[in-house]
Amino acid sequence: MGARASQCLGRDGDDGSVPDVPKVPPATGTEATGSPGATQPEPAQEPAPEREASAPAAGSAEATVSAEETAASAEKVALEKKAAEEKAAAEKKAAEEKAAVEKKAADEKVAAEKKAAEEKAAAEKKAAEEQAAADKKVAEVKAAAARQVSEMMSSTQKETAEKKAAAEAEQKAAEEKAAAEKVAAEAKAAEEKAAAEKVAAEAKAAAEKEAEEAKGKADEVEKAVEVKAEEVEKPSSEAAEKRVDPADGKAYTLEELAKFYQGKYNAAQVQDYFQKECTSMGSAEQTTDKPAAASKKNAKGKKKAKA
Repeated sequence: MGARASQCLGRDGDDGSVPDVPKVPPATGTEATGSPGATQPEPAQEPAPEREASAPAAGSAEATVSAEETAASAEKVALEKKAAEEKAAAEKKAAEEKAAVEKKAADEKVAAEKKAAEEKAAAEKKAAEEQAAADKKVAEVKAAAARQVSEMMSSTQKETAEKKAAAEAEQKAAEEKAAAEKVAAEAKAAEEKAAAEKVAAEAKAAAEKEAEEAKGKADEVEKAVEVKAEEVEKPSSEAAEKRVDPADGKAYTLEELAKFYQGKYNAAQVQDYFQKECTSMGSAEQTTDKPAAASKKNAKGKKKAKA
């Protein structure tokens, strides 16, 4: 903007001032009064119109500078408004993502606990059914033995005694078999119960782990939003600071450097590189480079538009 004003003012002089118009000395003696027979010289042309033309040019340059300052101020306000809107949108999106992740983790945890409870109930029900079946079988064996004893009572004493002894032996064997089956059923029920409890514990641990991972992801999203918010809230003086990139030896602002490395590094990495690796420039060099930086930015914009 300053360079354009200097160019506009430079139409009249290199330093922006209106050049002096040569003055014509007043006529004296016979030149003023004239003498008989003498030829009167033609009056000199006053360069007043040129001076008057210079004044509008200077006024036009000042108007141009004022218009550019107004445009720059409006652009700054628009950028600040856009940054505030982007910050609000990022915070809202992060909050929604965090709530969704937490809800998903809670739903998964409830589902895992419900599944574990159902598996545990099924195992206990199966064990109870097997226990009831074993008890029923023992009762049936006892009833059969009692019937055999009753039937043998009508025989002779010897046969009765022999049959009774055989029945008792058979009953004892049946009882031992039933007891062994009961022990086996109890052991099997205990194993199934332990397996169900193990599955429930593993499902609970997996649900807690997923909840922790979801919470960590939500924290990372919130941290990224805070980093972006800090970048948006940076003072304009820091955003306009130029630093020399050691990779190519050119000077960039933080915004220009972020655009240059867009797609390769994220905003936090570019900011860290800008502050730690890039060389700071003096205020005089920054002032001198403003028109050049503006032209470079315009050139990049044109290249992107063509692409």
